[in-house]
Amino acid sequence: METYRKNGKLGLPLRGIRVADLTQAWAGPYGTMFLADWGAEVIRIESRHIFHAGTRGLTPRPPKIMPNERTWSRAYPDWEPGPQPWNRDPSFNVHSRNKLSMTVELQRPEGTEVFKRLVEISDVVIENNSPDLLDKLGLGYEALKEIKPDLVMVRMPAYGVTGPYRNYRAWGSHIEGAIGHTWIRGYRDVDPSMKDDVYPSDAVGGLTAAFSTLIALRHRDMTGEGQLIDAALSEALLPLLGEAFLDYTMNGRVQSSMENMDTSMAPHGVYRCKGDDQWVTIAVGSDEEWDGLCRAMGHPSWTKGVRYNDVLSRWRNQEEMDRHIEAWTIDLESRDVMNRLQKEGVPSGMVQDVAQ
Repeated sequence: METYRKNGKLGLPLRGIRVADLTQAWAGPYGTMFLADWGAEVIRIESRHIFHAGTRGLTPRPPKIMPNERTWSRAYPDWEPGPQPWNRDPSFNVHSRNKLSMTVELQRPEGTEVFKRLVEISDVVIENNSPDLLDKLGLGYEALKEIKPDLVMVRMPAYGVTGPYRNYRAWGSHIEGAIGHTWIRGYRDVDPSMKDDVYPSDAVGGLTAAFSTLIALRHRDMTGEGQLIDAALSEALLPLLGEAFLDYTMNGRVQSSMENMDTSMAPHGVYRCKGDDQWVTIAVGSDEEWDGLCRAMGHPSWTKGVRYNDVLSRWRNQEEMDRHIEAWTIDLESRDVMNRLQKEGVPSGMVQDVAQ
């Protein structure tokens, strides 16, 4: 992992590191994408007979894409899947940049032997399949460590390689629900079943796995020891929800949907402006920023009461305060509101569409 110099310039830090990549869908390939970007030789290992949905597209042979079906998941060049759609999927071409590729059938004895020979000359094996899969194939960590004693193996199951959820299959949306993220995001008057899917667990899990790999390689440089890393996707996202868990642990409160509110800043939200579906964001985190907001609004009388004279009071009364603020923004262009507030030192930004 030593940073090298070439022609007097710093090079990529993972040059000389080889990664055997058995990852699928988004989280795993996203993690190995970083390793490839940082200079590692990442070799994708795939089957020619098993199509993993979400890795090279949703289906191996998608039908012709109609205008009303043009979504990010089907954004092939010119909206045409082509004769080899698995090579034209946009997500695949993003997360597979800088990588090499090979095919081998691990279910066959000769395929497992090929993989073992690759492991013998590799530094890292990374995978995000169901935890029981590699064990069934005789390719678990203990078996691979016999081949490569200082191997770093990174596993990225949904809920860990041990415990009662060990073999539960999951996409990002399932993990979001299981750890409570779906519950605390969105609007309070919307049932959780009506909330759109979001997948930060995939992105956070991939990045966590990549940095875990760096730390393990650094440890190997210092000690000569490899190790197994259990980089469960659910555990990678949990620290981002720390305030909600601490509030329950310390105070017994179950956090509900927060909408656009913040746990300590008020006002903190998105406010309607003049025009059709025009909005501006405002975030006030101190008395100085509150004074700036009052100046921008022209010091209306409602701001002078004790209900808004400190951060805690504003936080407790933010629903009423938000109605007052939107009564001001609704008659102004969103860019105008942003400029006025930024001039007064208040964090604010207009909500822009793609054209803007």
